[in-house]
Amino acid sequence: MVRWFTILVGGTSIFMSTLACTGLIPTAPVTRPMEAPDAVVLPELSSSLALTPEIEASILSHLEELQHSSSGNAAFCEAFVSSPVLADVLERHLAGVFEANPEGLAEALDALDAAVPGVEISLRSEGISAFFAPGQLGPYTDRNTATMMTAAGQVLPHPFPGWLKQTWDLGGCADPSLLGEPLARLSERYALAPECVKNALRNPLRQELESMSGASCWCASRPEMLRATDGITRSLERLPKLGGPRIIRQLKQTATREGTVFASDCAG
Repeated sequence: MVRWFTILVGGTSIFMSTLACTGLIPTAPVTRPMEAPDAVVLPELSSSLALTPEIEASILSHLEELQHSSSGNAAFCEAFVSSPVLADVLERHLAGVFEANPEGLAEALDALDAAVPGVEISLRSEGISAFFAPGQLGPYTDRNTATMMTAAGQVLPHPFPGWLKQTWDLGGCADPSLLGEPLARLSERYALAPECVKNALRNPLRQELESMSGASCWCASRPEMLRATDGITRSLERLPKLGGPRIIRQLKQTATREGTVFASDCAG
């Protein structure tokens, strides 16, 4: 379902929406529903999380762009491009908040996470993380772009990249088979997405695929890893803008590289 909310700042209300789950992707830009929204009061979050006026302004600008978004228009592109920047700003700020006082932050962080589509905020034992979550922006664009952005989000870190199987608190082993479905959807829809979306995702996706292809520790045995590579080869071949053909070659080189570890959980 889609959860609706209002951001209140200085008596001015901004009406927005975000996904409460990922099962619904509207095919058209969101419209104002008839039911009353839940209230999220930004000044209260600012107090709880020590948000600066500059951060408040960045959040409001992001939400205003989304309010005027439709598929591929300038407002949507601005909001999409601003999302990873806003995630970085929030992560740096919230890391300091956590270090100063790690207690009693969960409720405020949950509210902030719900209030900023495109940014996923996570409270973990070692600290607070904020990630670019392109799939959360699906309600503000067309179905094809929404599906493509969701697939991209499954490849990018959240907090671990989509190709990494977590086997311990801070890491895990590489498993290319985990990217089978996301890469298939990307290969079908990437070329049809708005230029601003492709441009913003190109380098992050390429870097993540290159990291996978150069991993030194793999979950499966060498033969199983090569079979998993074969399983994503067709999708990678259809993604030349993301360096797909080069990734295939690098994966096969990694399989024969001295020092590569196979059939391991890569823990510790």
